[in-house]
Amino acid sequence: MDRFTALKVFCAVIEARSFTKAGNNIGLSRPAISKNIRELEAHVGVTLVNRTTRGVMPSEAGSRYYQIVSELLWRHEQADEVASQSGAELRGTLRVTMPVTLGLHLILPVLPQFNEENPECSLDLCLSEEKQQLVEGNFDVAVRASQRLEDSTLMSRCIGSVTYAICAAPSYLQKSQSLKSPKDLEDHQLVVHGANIGDQKWRFSAQGESCYVSVRAQHKSNCSEAIKSLTVAGMGIARIPRPYVSRELAEGRLVELLSDWTMEPLTIYAMYPQSNFLPRRTRLFIDFMSRALKVY
Repeated sequence: MDRFTALKVFCAVIEARSFTKAGNNIGLSRPAISKNIRELEAHVGVTLVNRTTRGVMPSEAGSRYYQIVSELLWRHEQADEVASQSGAELRGTLRVTMPVTLGLHLILPVLPQFNEENPECSLDLCLSEEKQQLVEGNFDVAVRASQRLEDSTLMSRCIGSVTYAICAAPSYLQKSQSLKSPKDLEDHQLVVHGANIGDQKWRFSAQGESCYVSVRAQHKSNCSEAIKSLTVAGMGIARIPRPYVSRELAEGRLVELLSDWTMEPLTIYAMYPQSNFLPRRTRLFIDFMSRALKVY
């Protein structure tokens, strides 16, 4: 087994959530992808990915392994570049795009520290719920949150992850039947993110047991802040990244439900164009965010 290749294959599979898509992204056949994953799992002695009818999901050990391996691969790719770049390349403007709610709750609060550490770098931020195109928009970095990256010609690096909270307002719970298991959600009004939920399912795990809940949205929005507002107003139950609702939970305006169950975390990625040489200010921004977002 070529260990380095196997690690690259593993990260590609986790990011694509598919052996076939991972192979297309890195130029390997599906059998080669399967062989590398199988040999890597044998080497580490644990199952790293779970294969389901809905695709490929990281195991608990696989999620932890991915966090470390993706960081190591990033460092390896940038080592030669760091040696060749000068300090002058830090000066200039860094254009970054990100979703509104993600930016307001996670990214903007840590930017003063980035500015203090890198005063020569200016920031040009675009916060939008519409996914901006990096090359066409002349952006250096896109910060995106997703459980599954779409096929892309962009490079990506995992810079953090956040857990979800299933929550509802006290006013909604007073007029609704109680929840004893995730399956009970199918009998409740749900406030869901995304315009196209289709056959979306939420996966819950607890004590080695997993279950899937079919999502039928009563209300939906493409904006997490709007979902939170609707939920606080008592319009249903929502799955919201925990940092987005920490204040509302602490103040009692929202109540967390099914806290004994866990869901696959929402992964935060830095996306950037493929290039032989990544500008130093871009690399420093991504490095900083990786450190800052570990706290979540």
